[in-house]
Amino acid sequence: MTASDHALRYDDVPYPALVHPATHPRVIGAMATLFGLDAAPPDRCRVLDLGCASGTNVMSLAADAPESRFVGVDVAASGILRGRERARLAGIDNVRLEVGDLSADLDLGEFDYIIAHGVYSWVSPALQDRLLATIARHLAPGGLAYVSYNTYPGWHLVDLVRQLFLRQTDPEAPPLERVRQARAVLDAHIAGAAEGSMQRAILIHEQQMLATASDPYIFHEHFVAEHHPTYFEDFVAHADAAGLTYVADARPNHVLPGTQPPNVAAAVAGLKDRVAVQQALDHHLNTRFRWSILCPKGAARPDLTVAPEALARLHVSLPRNRELTLLEDGAEVHNAMGRRVTVRDRVVASFLEHLYERSPSSVPLVDLVDLSDPGGRVLGGALVGLFFSGVLSLTTGPIAAASTLPERPRVPLLNRVQAQLGEAATNRLFESQLLDDVGHRLFPLLDGTRDVAALAAEIGEPADLVEGLLRVYVDVALILP
Repeated sequence: MTASDHALRYDDVPYPALVHPATHPRVIGAMATLFGLDAAPPDRCRVLDLGCASGTNVMSLAADAPESRFVGVDVAASGILRGRERARLAGIDNVRLEVGDLSADLDLGEFDYIIAHGVYSWVSPALQDRLLATIARHLAPGGLAYVSYNTYPGWHLVDLVRQLFLRQTDPEAPPLERVRQARAVLDAHIAGAAEGSMQRAILIHEQQMLATASDPYIFHEHFVAEHHPTYFEDFVAHADAAGLTYVADARPNHVLPGTQPPNVAAAVAGLKDRVAVQQALDHHLNTRFRWSILCPKGAARPDLTVAPEALARLHVSLPRNRELTLLEDGAEVHNAMGRRVTVRDRVVASFLEHLYERSPSSVPLVDLVDLSDPGGRVLGGALVGLFFSGVLSLTTGPIAAASTLPERPRVPLLNRVQAQLGEAATNRLFESQLLDDVGHRLFPLLDGTRDVAALAAEIGEPADLVEGLLRVYVDVALILP
């Protein structure tokens, strides 16, 4: 598939205008900091987004960091034009969106962070080489890259469904009609599969995975001509050949074996090599997707550290959906995967209670613990452990969001523009939140000049409905403090 073919696919079916939370420099930087690297501050950095589509991701980053510089590149000119118009409407002048092709010799400058989300597995092997070479050439000596990709063994099972879609839908049908056919094909095969069979279990699992996926996503994920999942260890070897070293994954709950279910942790306990450990985890967990952080080869040897100077740069937060229950001797809290984690330490439990009250905003870790004291460092290490268990979030920059509903609620100008364009709104946690019809009418008015009564009157909705919706927006971190 040529660059022109790629461009035509995305011209015909634009990729959903969404952000990718793990691509935020404060997230990438926190993980790199814990592995002994010195990450550039997220509010003063240079960021390149390769394969940026219409620029929603890179533009949302730029809106929150006016002193940083951002560049987004994509092969599809239509998406770049839409992104430039969105930037104009939102008054974002620190982002540049360019039409670019990996097969050409890009010369974009030097960057502290490079993002390549949804590119590596969806281009030819020759362009995979070019992608990693482009990252290595443009990455600053102390820079960090984020690359996402589909992985085996998980994709062996997903590919069963992909092949059904490719073979049993009409290749001449319009793209989104073909997706409709694919959903019907999946339903029919589930209905025909034997009860209790492995085939039926696999198909139902994929049906559940795709139930909330958008049609454009399914089209680009399952119908693209170039699709090359890889084993993790092969990706690391490919990155190494390009002059890049694997640091860790941006997904904290997949980094340390000890945070896995006991049977999985025991199965990999004898392995010492980091790459071998991660590959073994993929086999045991049937991993199908990774978010890997890379640094220039020779810049440093990444090793997990809880040194005071590293912890002092971190901010900690507890998302509101963690279901915290305080106990006499500690607390129970659910992690990002919905698994219950028990904390047998009253001091750590009090930290969790404090963070929950401040949620969704973050707190500098040094506000909770005295890192100059050995006991404080132990408590800091406990909080890091809860991060790797998927309970807490750690970032190298603050998260600021309203914890209660302000009298005159406001959201950033970019959110108001996103609502006017019918798009999802980027929240303070760097997640995309879909808006309903009322939300699309309400958001453009959230400039901090109107109270609930005025907002309700302007959109012609009951005040209690508007207030209830605004409180939901507080819970999902859309409202500014």
